[in-house]
This record gives sequence, structure tokens and C-alpha cells, in this order.
Amino acid sequence: MKMGDPKRILLLFSKLALLTLPLLLLTLLYVICDPFKVIKTDIDFENYYDHQPYELNREFMSTELFLKNYPKYHYNSFILGSCESFVYRADSWKKYIDVDHGEVFHFPAASESLYGMYLKIKYLDKTNIPIKNCLMIMDISTFKDIQPKHDYLHTNHPAMSGESSTDFQLGMFKSFFSNFFCLQYAYYKFSGKVHSSMKGNFGIAPGQIRTTTLNNEYYYEKYDVALKSDSIAFYEKNLKQYYYRDTSTKRHLQQTLFQERHYEILNELRDIFAKHNTHFKIVLSPMYDQMYFNPADIDSLKSIFGEQNLHDYSGINRFTENISYYYDNFHYKPMVANEILEEIYNESN
Repeated sequence: MKMGDPKRILLLFSKLALLTLPLLLLTLLYVICDPFKVIKTDIDFENYYDHQPYELNREFMSTELFLKNYPKYHYNSFILGSCESFVYRADSWKKYIDVDHGEVFHFPAASESLYGMYLKIKYLDKTNIPIKNCLMIMDISTFKDIQPKHDYLHTNHPAMSGESSTDFQLGMFKSFFSNFFCLQYAYYKFSGKVHSSMKGNFGIAPGQIRTTTLNNEYYYEKYDVALKSDSIAFYEKNLKQYYYRDTSTKRHLQQTLFQERHYEILNELRDIFAKHNTHFKIVLSPMYDQMYFNPADIDSLKSIFGEQNLHDYSGINRFTENISYYYDNFHYKPMVANEILEEIYNESN
């Protein structure tokens, strides 16, 4: 049979079609179902984690909610941070600040970094949105990333990054095919089940996290319900999470995190706050690992932002010594946030 034989050509194209069919079907699944909620604009923001058992890009969802709600609520006070910032509630914070006919918006991102916070503050400044108050919840990991990330959980919203919407969508589409997410999503979509092997990507159960639309707040609903039901049983069940911490030498071992780019970002944040006459506070969280910030970095933060605006709860203290202040070995409870708010604002008066 010759190369120009129509039957051979047809057979070749048939094989190619069979090879590309799975890719085409997965692409169709992505476009129709929009698993990351980045294609369709009619997002239901109320308790959206009940709709799927996997994490979404928290910054994208927050930004879309902000853009939708700003004309109505005129947000002018902002809480920034990663998941440990969730426990700083708008109603608790408003006891200490003046929002002046505006409202509080919680603007978190997954594994939020100094760079991510910087982009959000720059965006607010660039769009002439008043920054009357700002509460920045940080830990050591906040300062480890000063460059953009490119995966579906951490890619910055185009409004923040300045990236084109096309590039953003292409990046999210590419992420769909990474780490076997597309195959796991197809299995979940058609079976309605999450296999044990999928827990890395699909680790959220309905009712685990509750979200709100006014202030974009996140509640650890599953933890709160279990603690209210039987707190002793909760800690007995999760005791293995609370690992032993040998912190006797960590103060000396923690290396300085700040590089030239850190100082550029921090100084620009200070200047934006000065421009808006922002009342701001920076909280270095009481993390369970009891790691201390490097003293030189603490001094740099005090020098840039003022000692009265920096509040260091890292290392060993009354919060980090007590496991009852923590949901797990990372997330602390609202009672800690409330005590911190009372301390940092009352000492300023």
C-alpha cells in the first residue's frame, strides 16, 4: 500500500483522532463546568465551598466579589493575609476603627505573600479607592515570596497583576492539566465521589468552610461545630497534630529574610499608607511552630512602619504555649485574634 493510499491516510487520521479525543473531552469539560470559577461571571459567592470539594483561587474569588460589591458597600478598610487572617472578623475590628460610612472587606489569598499584599494595596491606590484602615496579618512565610506564582491556587487576579485576561485564562487552563487534577475532576464530576487517592487536590468537605458575601469572611465551620459539641473529644482526636516543639535555639538559627526587593516593597507600602492617611496595623502572628522573626527584620519593620504599628506575636508566648488556642497546628482561633485586637489598639490609646 502506497503512502498516498486514501485508506492509509484515513487510518492515520482515525488514530490521531482517538489520541486527541480525551484531550478534547477534558477541554470541553473544563469550558462547560468551569471548575475554577474563572470563566463565568455569575458566581454564587455565598458558601461557595459547599459547591465543590476542592480549593479555589481565593484571591480571584475575593477580587470578583470586591468588584461586584464595591459600588454598594464602598469598602475603605481592608484585612489582608493568608488563612490565619480569617479569624480577624470585621465586626470585631470595627470596634476599634472608624469606617466612616464605608465597610470592611477581608481580602485574603491562599498562602498570601508580601508580594500579594503589595499588589492589592497598589491596586486600591491606583483605582483611587480610599484606604482608611488596613490590618495586615503576617507570619514568616509571608516574606518568603516576593515574586508572582503561577498555579491555579496562587495566580494573581489580572486586576492585581496587570496580566492580560487571556494570559490568566490560559494559565488556569494549563493548571487544569497539572498534578492529575483534570482526571480527578472528571472522576468526581461523573461519579460524585472523592477517592482516597484524590485527597491532595480534593480535601474540602461540604460544610467545612463557610463564607459570607458582605465582608468576604471565612469561618472554620467544621472545627467550630466539633468544638461546640465536645471540645475534649476534638483535642483527643487531633492530639497527634500538636507536635513537640524544640525551640530553644530557633531564635538564633532564624536567618534574615529581607533582601533589597523586600525593602523596595515595604517602603512603597509605607508611602501609599502615608498618601491615604491610613490607620494601619501589622500583626506578626503567634504561629504554633513558635518560630521567631529575625531581630534585624523586626527592627527594619519598626523603622519603616513605626514601632507603634508593628506587633510581634511570633515565638514563645502565652498564645503559642497553649494548644487550646489552636484549631490545628497552624490555624489559631478567633479568641486569639480578639485578644490581639484589644491589645494592639488599646496600647495605642
